[in-house]
Amino acid sequence: MKPPPCKSLGIPSLKHAADLLERSGADDGLWGHSVAVASVSVRIAAGLVDSGAILHMDAVAAGGLLHDIGKGFPGHAQAGARIMAEEGFPAIAEIIALHSDFVPAENAPISEAEVVFLADKLVRRSRCVSLESRFAEAATRFAKDPEAQAGVSRRRLQALRCRDRMAAVLRTAPEQLASAPSGHPLESQLAEILRGLGKSPRDSDACWPTHPSTAKL
Repeated sequence: MKPPPCKSLGIPSLKHAADLLERSGADDGLWGHSVAVASVSVRIAAGLVDSGAILHMDAVAAGGLLHDIGKGFPGHAQAGARIMAEEGFPAIAEIIALHSDFVPAENAPISEAEVVFLADKLVRRSRCVSLESRFAEAATRFAKDPEAQAGVSRRRLQALRCRDRMAAVLRTAPEQLASAPSGHPLESQLAEILRGLGKSPRDSDACWPTHPSTAKL
């Protein structure tokens, strides 16, 4: 069973998604993080699909790239979701709305939003990191802010739950897929789009896609 076509769900092409992020005025730091999350999202989703999950890869890629388009606005997840809804992309709006907090329903299939949520938690700036490292750093940063600490603890538990759900399908930890190029066409497509926009990672070990000329076939 294949997911329905992009147009019927309101999913932008990856090129359109990149253009939207560019038009939003995203700086180099936001580009670095967004591309890394998109890459990790595609890598994990590709593994899940290979293991039998039903996911719309175009939605995963676009959602990963645009997940922080509302950054800079109060409640950036909901702000980003509103931007995408106004652009006519409801499926991406839903992914963005859930990327900060995600609570999977009991026995629900893994969704595109869940993949992007976990991918975001496996990336610090533009580098792939473990959940333990990501949340330890956040706990230290917000050590004097009880409300923020509660949010860190809540999201850590959510991320661990999502990781366990995906690991049960993948038969391996999602982190094992995060830093290794998947060879999926969307990774090569993203690399080509970035080259056309003149974008390159600031960090030598950024989780960015490999350029098509060197990507695994």
